[in-house]
Amino acid sequence: MASSVAYELLRFRTRDGDETTVYLVRHPLATTHVSVLHFPEPRRLDHWCAATGHPEAIVAGFFVRDLDVGELARLMISFGAREAINLDGGGSATLVHRGHLLNRPYSNYDQPAPESRPIVTALLFDPA
Repeated sequence: MASSVAYELLRFRTRDGDETTVYLVRHPLATTHVSVLHFPEPRRLDHWCAATGHPEAIVAGFFVRDLDVGELARLMISFGAREAINLDGGGSATLVHRGHLLNRPYSNYDQPAPESRPIVTALLFDPA
């Protein structure tokens, strides 16, 4: 699955002139199984992925700041998306790709946190 999954990191200028970072991971629809993971007790997703061998997972997808829904939709279409999910982009946003934490979720002080936050649900992306 790793060879068919594409990852991009880019800076995107919003309509009001600010810039935001976009982490984009494309999973081929025909060969990807998406499931919802629920932890009975909060866990750090990147640690769980490393311990269980799940290299692809996300919490609070589309972690983009300063984008309105229209801008986000146009951005996804420009990347060729036919189906997309807009999840909460709050401070616990976590993106694990190829077993690595790609982003730093934000702390209560609007600063990148030193590590991921414990979460209770996530989306897993496994080979179909």
